[in-house]
Amino acid sequence: MDKFLSYIGLARKAGLAGIGTEEARSHVRCGKAKLLVSSAEAAESAKKRARDMASHFKVLHIETAYTMEQLGKAAGRAPAAMLTIDDDGIAKAAMKQLKGDN
Repeated sequence: MDKFLSYIGLARKAGLAGIGTEEARSHVRCGKAKLLVSSAEAAESAKKRARDMASHFKVLHIETAYTMEQLGKAAGRAPAAMLTIDDDGIAKAAMKQLKGDN
């Protein structure tokens, strides 16, 4: 598993992740989310809602190349179109991995 996906697992194990569309939306709306992640396979309408919601609530949003299966597996759950990381440090470390700033 790559490092970005391992940060998702770490966040989930620490209770600092919202896995799945409804849970992720809830975490964004209540101010827990620091990073909103969308799967490459998420429907375009879902990605647009995620972008709009992230913009409105001022949460960083990324659309990854990861599949729903990969995101769900990293979180120890069923396939997930979106998820949140709710810790600043984990979110920053995960973003650093995506940017290649190892």
